[in-house]
Amino acid sequence: MSRPIRFDIDDGWYYVISRGIERRDVFRDDSDRGVFLERLFGLTYSHALLVHGYCLMQIIFHLQV
Repeated sequence: MSRPIRFDIDDGWYYVISRGIERRDVFRDDSDRGVFLERLFGLTYSHALLVHGYCLMQIIFHLQV
């Protein structure tokens, strides 16, 4: 079954989620989380991305952009 068409809405909010393969850790420690946040917020300048919220857990992360 194919995925429904995704809509690209100007100035819209998007919910992004990613989980580790086979429920493996995405982040091993706070240092990994720090590097991830540095890279994420680096994208705010280069891609005009606005992060409204985030939640970083050991095997999954959620973003509201």
